[in-house]
Amino acid sequence: MKLNLLDIQLSSSACRAFCWLGFLLLLAAICCWTWASLCYPEVPLALFYTALLVGIAGWLLGFLFSSDRDRGFLLWTTVVLHLAAVAGQPILEDDHYRFLWDAHQFATTGTPYGEPPEAYFTDTTLTPEFQQLVGDINYPEIPTIYAPTNQYVFLLAYWIKPAAITPLQAIFALFNLLIVWQLLKHAPVRYVLLYAWSPLVLKEVVFTAHVDGLGAGLLFLAAAGLCSKQRIVGAALLALAVGVKIFAWLLVPFLLFRQKPVVWLTFCLACLVIYLPFILQPGSEFFALKTFAEQWQFNPALFAVVIQWLPPMPARLLMAACFGAFLLYYWLHYCRQLQQSEQRPWPRADLIFGILLLVSPVINPWYLLWVLPFAVCRRHCWPWISSIALMLAYLTWLNLENYLNDPYSLPIWISLLQFSLITISLGIDAKRYHHRRVMAA
Repeated sequence: MKLNLLDIQLSSSACRAFCWLGFLLLLAAICCWTWASLCYPEVPLALFYTALLVGIAGWLLGFLFSSDRDRGFLLWTTVVLHLAAVAGQPILEDDHYRFLWDAHQFATTGTPYGEPPEAYFTDTTLTPEFQQLVGDINYPEIPTIYAPTNQYVFLLAYWIKPAAITPLQAIFALFNLLIVWQLLKHAPVRYVLLYAWSPLVLKEVVFTAHVDGLGAGLLFLAAAGLCSKQRIVGAALLALAVGVKIFAWLLVPFLLFRQKPVVWLTFCLACLVIYLPFILQPGSEFFALKTFAEQWQFNPALFAVVIQWLPPMPARLLMAACFGAFLLYYWLHYCRQLQQSEQRPWPRADLIFGILLLVSPVINPWYLLWVLPFAVCRRHCWPWISSIALMLAYLTWLNLENYLNDPYSLPIWISLLQFSLITISLGIDAKRYHHRRVMAA
């Protein structure tokens, strides 16, 4: 007899049957998304969310009834799910047009940081594929926001096949499979399954090819190296991670503090190598980042409350000050841990990125990818409930075909539902933490 997570006595074969059922339900959901993405110009929301509910059911069954003996089962089913997703096209997103355009600019002009896409609207020298593609880019008046590591990956996909998203999806799928394999070295199978089978991960890393999965994965590998004996490799991976998105810089002080000079030197040299081709040419991602930081707002949590009483810029500064105070507090706590531990402790990246999202003016669903690899090693439910709740953020007025409101904003009831679910999950974790404290007393 086998005791599963529900404390129900079931045989191993019964638990495996439930795991199989979970896999088949999730695979059916992914195949439905793939089919819909190929058959519809815009995937109907009703179809998308119906498949999502089926996928969530399968995901939960896999988590509840899997065990550490299911390692092989988890690996090959994850490969199948990724293959099914690679066969599809991006769903409810248009960021991939920017990825493909950046690759074209990098390949043909030597830099993606030159003229914004709108400068090419009337360029008749573009191929028909790129003439159509450049018109589909959002915020075409702004040069690219994507940092150098992303650009190298975009260029690699361009060399495989220009103006096609499938090569980029395949690259990110292969990298994500590597992350799953590495996670199995650090956590039990059922908690790795939460990441490997996550509908959000499959949707954002593979279907939509968002770069946050690449950045978070590189950061996880860097932390694994720098907190073990692979410090030189970890430093190089950390440089690649900060070359994906500015988020990764938050962990740099924690991971490099009290490291040997050769580790610091490796990190600095790797950053120089990554940025050097773009330093020698005009333009960078920092102009677009500045615009993003000053103006953009989407699906905020605490920021949405503060902005009711303060103008936008003071509200942003207040949230930044609150986050800075948290970072200082956690830095002092981490330094104490470092002094008391024989082995270098992992910084709580899940907590750092979670608080960052809490105060941020922008919470896109794919931003949670920075939390999830690190959450696998922590038995909290808030990251995983958040990964489902934030998928409601696709219900923008634009996707709802309501053109009387701001197309990139959400109905108020969607925001309330999202953050109510997340608040409940935080309450569950707080109760479990209190229970453990009482039992340990």
